[in-house]
Amino acid sequence: MFETRSVTAEDVARVSHYKREGDRQSQLEWSTDMESYLASLEMVGRISEFQSVDVPRITQLINKSNQFNLTTRRRTESEVREIIGSPHHIGFTIRLSDRFGITG
Repeated sequence: MFETRSVTAEDVARVSHYKREGDRQSQLEWSTDMESYLASLEMVGRISEFQSVDVPRITQLINKSNQFNLTTRRRTESEVREIIGSPHHIGFTIRLSDRFGITG
């Protein structure tokens, strides 16, 4: 038998994410078409400049997949911090939320 030694914040968030995703899937099953489904989600997007608090997640997404990084160049957290502080770069984050919570 396996015993859990500790539960991290990520573990708790993952359970919540799966619940919200299940709610979205249920909503999709009840919808008659994609347009009404998307409207029912009541999505809101927020765009803001990179901030220090976002560095770990930005770095994770840059290094996670080419879906978020079309250049395929990988960066460390310190490199991301340099970009944020550079007068030659502007970086933005996009957060999407819906009536079930924050997506992604």
